[in-house]
Amino acid sequence: MRPMRTTALLLALLVVLAACTGDDAETAEDVTETPATEASEAVADDVTETPATETPATGSTTESATPPAEEGSESVAEGTPADRQVLLDAAQASLEADTVTSTSVQEVQGQTFTTTGTFTTTPPLRGNATATLPGADGTEQSFDMVLDDTVIYYRFPSEVLPAPTEWVSVDTEATPIPGFEALQQGADDPAVQFAFLSAAEDVREVGTEQVAGVDTTHYRYTVDFSSGLESLEGEAREALEQLQAQLGDDTITAEVWIDGDDRVRQQRQTVEVQGAGEVVTTITFDDYDAPLDVQVPAADQVTPLEEVVQGLGGGPAPAGSPEPAATE
Repeated sequence: MRPMRTTALLLALLVVLAACTGDDAETAEDVTETPATEASEAVADDVTETPATETPATGSTTESATPPAEEGSESVAEGTPADRQVLLDAAQASLEADTVTSTSVQEVQGQTFTTTGTFTTTPPLRGNATATLPGADGTEQSFDMVLDDTVIYYRFPSEVLPAPTEWVSVDTEATPIPGFEALQQGADDPAVQFAFLSAAEDVREVGTEQVAGVDTTHYRYTVDFSSGLESLEGEAREALEQLQAQLGDDTITAEVWIDGDDRVRQQRQTVEVQGAGEVVTTITFDDYDAPLDVQVPAADQVTPLEEVVQGLGGGPAPAGSPEPAATE
């Protein structure tokens, strides 16, 4: 399954924004992001990413821009040892839902990128999402996405990606289009989002908190790429391998909040990404088994991305524009 990757969608949109909007190119240039993967074939154990930061004095997590965990009771700074099986069980229980609704917030270089959507948890993946990015003039720009199995439909403002129709379609199984590879990886896969949990080591219970109005238990853990990758396969393994390559480190610290039904309610991770600095990603799982109504755009309202690229002269990026970010 493809990762959230909210992250995937955010990165994809960021790349398009940088490539097609001259004023934004400088900002996006510095952001070589966190990965975001795709294609669905996750194992029930696969678990995905979560960021977390600690305050040096107390060990409490810093609040992130969107659905942060509400103040709760935090134990000692280091937390008390806990069984990693709790995290594995939570990942599996979360994927037993038919759909997952999540909000992903990524903070990079003082800017915030948000994606909210609902997706099915098993193939064929289907879902809807909306992403919000900072625009060149300081305002926010929103983008819509519809996922229908292997095809992703994007609705961009015309100033970001000029197209003759309201929607642009991207075939994730087609030959990558130079300069737009990120868009072909920009779908969210709940299973990949939980991939990090399967690589968890040194799990510690921090305390109890509320996330989006739900009581949860807060855990901090270490993601050990060297040992964790052995238990993964398919897209989930590829996602973590890409992230490890970007970070150049074998371990990172992450956090997860699990509710009374043993489902993941929030994940957070803070990483140092080469070229982007500190990247904080928080994914809040707002709902499980929510109704999903996927409206695929009518054929006369859709232009294949390759035709749009041809109309732009074969590619979006002017000389000196940043290379598209690898997806997680």
